[in-house]
Amino acid sequence: MEGAVLRKLAAAACLLALLPAAPARAAQTSLRASDPSVLRVGGTYVGVQSVGDRGIAVRQASSTGGLATAAARTVWSDTGDLGEVWAPEIHYDGGRFYIYFTAGRGAAHRMYVISSATADSGYTGATRIALPDDRWAIDGTMVVFNGQRWFVWSGWAGTTNVEQNLYIARMTGPATVTGARYVISQPRESWERVVGNPYINEAPEAIRDPDGRLHIVYSANGSWSDQYCLGELRLRAGGDPAYVWDWYKSNGCLFGSNRATMMAGGLGPDAVRQRARPPQLRAAQRRHRDQPAGRPALPADVPRGPEGHAVHVGEPLLVHRHVLLVGQHHVLPGERSRAGDRHRVQSEVLRMTPRVARFLAAYGERGVRTSAAQIRRLASADGPDGPLPVVPEELIAAAIAFEERYGGLTYRLGPRGAEMEYGLDGEAYFAWTPEHGWTMPAIVDGSWTWGLAVLLDGRTIMGPGEWPDRVIDRSLEQRLEKHALLAEVAGWPHATFAQTTGTGVIPQIGVIGIPPVPEATGPADLWWSDEDFAVHLTLNGWPEGEDSWAVRCFARSGQQLPEVIRRVEWRGPVGSWCSLCLRFLQPGMPDYTPQGEPGHCRP
Repeated sequence: MEGAVLRKLAAAACLLALLPAAPARAAQTSLRASDPSVLRVGGTYVGVQSVGDRGIAVRQASSTGGLATAAARTVWSDTGDLGEVWAPEIHYDGGRFYIYFTAGRGAAHRMYVISSATADSGYTGATRIALPDDRWAIDGTMVVFNGQRWFVWSGWAGTTNVEQNLYIARMTGPATVTGARYVISQPRESWERVVGNPYINEAPEAIRDPDGRLHIVYSANGSWSDQYCLGELRLRAGGDPAYVWDWYKSNGCLFGSNRATMMAGGLGPDAVRQRARPPQLRAAQRRHRDQPAGRPALPADVPRGPEGHAVHVGEPLLVHRHVLLVGQHHVLPGERSRAGDRHRVQSEVLRMTPRVARFLAAYGERGVRTSAAQIRRLASADGPDGPLPVVPEELIAAAIAFEERYGGLTYRLGPRGAEMEYGLDGEAYFAWTPEHGWTMPAIVDGSWTWGLAVLLDGRTIMGPGEWPDRVIDRSLEQRLEKHALLAEVAGWPHATFAQTTGTGVIPQIGVIGIPPVPEATGPADLWWSDEDFAVHLTLNGWPEGEDSWAVRCFARSGQQLPEVIRRVEWRGPVGSWCSLCLRFLQPGMPDYTPQGEPGHCRP
């Protein structure tokens, strides 16, 4: 797998964009070999590589530069005809060297390990690593994080090559994996899907930065193409590697040759030719360090208004985004006093921002959840016409995680707002769609009086009536953030404007002097807000061939409403309906005029 060379030799370059300044320097080597991996033990650099897809060799030197001329000593050969030996990774654990590698042919590729007390001799025979679900697996690596060993690899969800995902599982020892596997990344971002058949996330490399954060750099797009590039996952501070809501994904390639797919601050073709450009790298470094977990930063190259605040033009840009739903435990606090009782959601909401905590404490309630045992039982039950297709374990785990955290949750969008309902309601109902894969119909949206489905990658989709399914939220946490913000400002005076675009086209909008709210921004909602003003661009409909958008301008007082309207650069007519107040607007006015309060709508 020649493509793996890119990710291993480029990892040091990516570190420049990921990590804060530190005394250590990334060294270079002119080593040219298949699938190299380098480890430093004391003052010795140990390099491992595959040999003609049939064996593994080790080099040792006192510097990275010396590895290129050091003798390559074969430490293991495929005498058992396992087939296609790929991507060896060398680790040092407990006084022994461990080399993880892939071997097999076609769908039979699996992970193996050999070990020795010395780096370049005396290795054991190959032992197959018993990974959960026993699916196709390549590019495995081990990382020790907060005292726990983890194994990370690229694999298939099923038995066919639809796409390659990244998985993680706990280890009880350097050669033993235990428990379930958890998806931590799928190739679902547009920049990961430039080259497909299949779409891939592969070659994970774990990095711990000086602040103790865990990062995983991985490869996306076809290794057989010149679009192959490196992306990044970041675990939030205090996060659980097996709890996928704690992972964030870069908004583009960190290292690659396609300028169109590069994240701001990443190392694209110009940076590769000209070496690293310090201003770009420092900007990327600040974005990773200064933003609290769960509050994504906007890339430096997002257009800016006159006062320096970001202005969205077209597709919203977020440096990090939640990537998956599948996870475990972590629920909203406040248990039922007896079965069937409903209760107020407490203000101390687990892993919630203060805004969401206040919102749920004021307007949220928690009812009965579907138990994990019931979900598993229903998922394996026959349908009315006989046996149903086997539901993947990762989907069952997703349903259990969703229900533990969100099942039975209801809330209103303010005192008079529509009600939202979350939960499986005692039914483990799953559906497969060609476009989006597995779905769980798990949310009822009172604003639309329609249901939303939750995808395995954490997004929500909806297709009212004859309209096609459309991605509405990039994550459930983003959905809560946008609703909490809307509830805060829904009672303010506001003006509504409308615009129609082509399918999938976000209107161009400029917002001057009001900062964006990236944690509340998603595919169908863009938000800006400060203490006195708020602007909300929202998707109102998507019939065949067109999208209907509305922009709402909120001000804390009616006297301030003209000012917020002035700050919004928008090409669109005055709206005719206020969906917040559920009333038609007065012709010729920015909004309905109730009871002598001119120029604005007030619930």
